Amino acid sequence: MPDFFMDPRIEITGHGEIKLEDDSTVNGEFVIRQYGTGITQGELKVEDYAACMKIRNLESFTITGTEEGGSQIIAEKCFIEKVDMGENNLVTFNPNKVIYDKENLESKPEEKILLQFALMNVHQTFRVTAESELGTLYLNQFKGIEEAEETIKTHNISAITSSISIEVASDYENLEELRKKGLDIVYDFLKITSLAQTTWHSIASFGIYKKKDESDGYSRVYFEILSPKTKSPRLFGITNQAHSSQFISNAWKGHSKEIEEDYGFTFALEWYIDSWSAFVLESKYLSATTCMELLIEKFHNKNNTEFILDENKFSEFRESIREYAKDKLTKMEIEKPIRGAIYENFNEGLNRRAYRTKIEMLIDFWKIKYDDLGIELKDIIRIRNEIIHKGRYEDNDDLLRVFSGLVTIILRIFLAMLKYDGLYFDFVRQDWIKFEEVRTS
Repeated sequence: MPDFFMDPRIEITGHGEIKLEDDSTVNGEFVIRQYGTGITQGELKVEDYAACMKIRNLESFTITGTEEGGSQIIAEKCFIEKVDMGENNLVTFNPNKVIYDKENLESKPEEKILLQFALMNVHQTFRVTAESELGTLYLNQFKGIEEAEETIKTHNISAITSSISIEVASDYENLEELRKKGLDIVYDFLKITSLAQTTWHSIASFGIYKKKDESDGYSRVYFEILSPKTKSPRLFGITNQAHSSQFISNAWKGHSKEIEEDYGFTFALEWYIDSWSAFVLESKYLSATTCMELLIEKFHNKNNTEFILDENKFSEFRESIREYAKDKLTKMEIEKPIRGAIYENFNEGLNRRAYRTKIEMLIDFWKIKYDDLGIELKDIIRIRNEIIHKGRYEDNDDLLRVFSGLVTIILRIFLAMLKYDGLYFDFVRQDWIKFEEVRTS
């Protein structure tokens, strides 16, 4: 495996302490490294055997200290990987987050600021820029990305491949405000790139830098190493390197808080990516149906269309059929416990729309065609039920056919949410098509 993955991209050494619940402390020398795979691992060499004993039973701990360069370091929520209580007195751990110079976040920026983000699993793109509330966002690839992509594909592992940078004017109250806004924007932007490349993208590290006088250089003010969420990377993108700038810029313009809050874009997107990341076809299918159910649930909650009758009318109707059933079952001499079991079915489930109807309403709302996909909505439900109840589906060709159609419907819903109106690569057709061709009028 290339050095790109195995060598640390960041290494921090210094002295720190762990504060325990009884207010005592454990001191030691630490080394923390983040590798090209996005994994962050640390080692803390403590004073003696007794110190190891104090740490080994902790669920997690925080290290505060100073690195060799003088920066203040906080390693938060460190989970123990192993404890060597021999001659080394060494604790190996995985931190959830490592922070440089947190105190600087309270300061007001007075110079031009550069925000930089290291990204996981973003494949090659071509001159991608996008406008944001903070300024123009630039997406760039790290040197050696071609080799990294080949390794990702061959070994099915994640890697830090790219970066985003944003130059920001200094008209903000403090750096903490800028930090939060920057992370929010980039996390949202990565949802678009994740959709474009059908691979989950996340942030591995984040830095704030200030302009040095009149020079072109920047100096670090604040830095975070994160524990990025990763999923098995795939190469099933709906755009390619040459078209990436057009697709991402177009789709990004349509992103809004509305599609997040009202229609569940993010959670559904993650399940959609999972459906491509899984190896077993039944697992892929269940992830895709979970994605569809999230979209259905959010849509019907938003539009108050989950139930057929309003609550008062349904209560009146339910009471009527209960009285009728009671009279009929009594005349049939059905025993009381069995009658009670039947009455329990007279619940709000009777008032819910059928699953197929709810899918149809969702598709109609977003004006999506699916008659070119070779599937019917009843196929989606039939296979879903069989996998849930039997644990597998015997006909792999049929399962693959319906899975392909299902994820294409979901993809088209996402594109409709984003008001996308350009070209994309269609999995079922195996061709580039203009999105408006698969929309109803």
